[in-house]
Amino acid sequence: MKRQWIVWGIAMMLCGVVLTGDSVQAQLQRVEPMRVLLRSWGASGERALYIYDVTTATLDPITPLYEDRIVCVSVSPDNTRVVYKTAGRASSDRLFLLNLIDGDVREIEVRDYVSCAEWSPDSDTLIYSFRRTFEEYVVYRYDAITGVRRELFPLDISNPPFISWQPDGRYLVINDRGDLYSYDIARDNLLNLTTDDSNDEQFLGWSPVGTYITYGVGTRGVLSNLFLLDVESGFAQNITGTLGNQFGAIRWSPDGTQIAFERTSLGLSNFSDAIFVYDLEQQQIVTDIVADGANSYINNVQWSPDGTTFVYRQFNVVDYTTDLILYDVQQNNTRLLTNTPDLAEDWMRWSPDGTQIAFAGYFIDNPGRTKRAPHAPDRLQLTVDIGEPDTFVYDLATGITHQLTDTPTLRDIEVIWSPDGRYLLTRTLRVDSNTEIDLFLIDVSTGDVSPITNFPGEESFIAWLPLLNE
Repeated sequence: MKRQWIVWGIAMMLCGVVLTGDSVQAQLQRVEPMRVLLRSWGASGERALYIYDVTTATLDPITPLYEDRIVCVSVSPDNTRVVYKTAGRASSDRLFLLNLIDGDVREIEVRDYVSCAEWSPDSDTLIYSFRRTFEEYVVYRYDAITGVRRELFPLDISNPPFISWQPDGRYLVINDRGDLYSYDIARDNLLNLTTDDSNDEQFLGWSPVGTYITYGVGTRGVLSNLFLLDVESGFAQNITGTLGNQFGAIRWSPDGTQIAFERTSLGLSNFSDAIFVYDLEQQQIVTDIVADGANSYINNVQWSPDGTTFVYRQFNVVDYTTDLILYDVQQNNTRLLTNTPDLAEDWMRWSPDGTQIAFAGYFIDNPGRTKRAPHAPDRLQLTVDIGEPDTFVYDLATGITHQLTDTPTLRDIEVIWSPDGRYLLTRTLRVDSNTEIDLFLIDVSTGDVSPITNFPGEESFIAWLPLLNE
């Protein structure tokens, strides 16, 4: 299958090599062939994990075929093992460990409810929990090398806890949907970090080096304040203050010096009216970006790989106009990247070298009819005809948006760069079925588009994998 390629100046692209200098060019030349790990949610009895070899264009199953769905798939940091779970309505949860080198599949747990398993940063240990009684979950540690497991501690809760490793592997953070705990691995010590019974705390992520965690405080899933907590000292600082009473997505800069977060509006997490930037060294908000114009909202902050800028999306709920805007951290200013009234941009992703931004976009056509706006009933909204999303790349050096695909029967719903920037992988819905989601591979330098899967049901990208020595 070949999808239409729109000519867009191949000499300027070449995966960004011409634009990025000798060091990046040499780095790209050293990249080894890659594989794609993916999951198929096909019909019962046909569900498995697969590996697609980019060099040979072959797709092979690497697990048995299962009746139950495969969920909670996670690759070890050293890319040698995969943990996953099978789950069905009428069967117990089963946790498996797959060795990517020799293909061995080991069942490590069978329970009525088993949580997702989390890898330690050194790839040697898995942490997971299971429900022992209706009011108790037990957290276990599993040694992926020896196969030995041991109980760490019980939790008196009725819902599965969320567990996350600190980036350097010294601590776990456990969120039981009410409180936050830290667990010191070496000292075997569980500590309650938050004791406010009037609010729920929600873990939002580690800083890149693992010094801090961010969490939100609120009730019924609405985060009214965001906090920054020093794991060593236990000191927590409110970083939102009086900025508002409802906050959404939070994004750390790659170097861990700044945090960008969104203030949500209309009671919906993807409708934000402002973006704030908190600086850890200055311990204050250094930037606030407000949506430009009536009925406009902003969301989907994505930091550039070098942390000097981030891109976000601004959209208007009345006329559907959508654009990408770049914020420069050092200059403290914004720049409009796209100005396309007939194209709605979404699902943005930076190229690894930071020279391009890929996104899925759809063309809109406004015939001039009006209706009541769903999120603003007191206003009239222009009705639009929306095309099927295709894949685009915006070049920061030239300011040109290049369309890579043009297929009315396929809907690109996610775009993912390969680690070397040579390929884009898309998750694509076949419009005629409305349920079948397949994966396609785009060679950025040539424009060739290759289908990876064509199964009934849904396929999901899991990870890019290097070739391993057998």
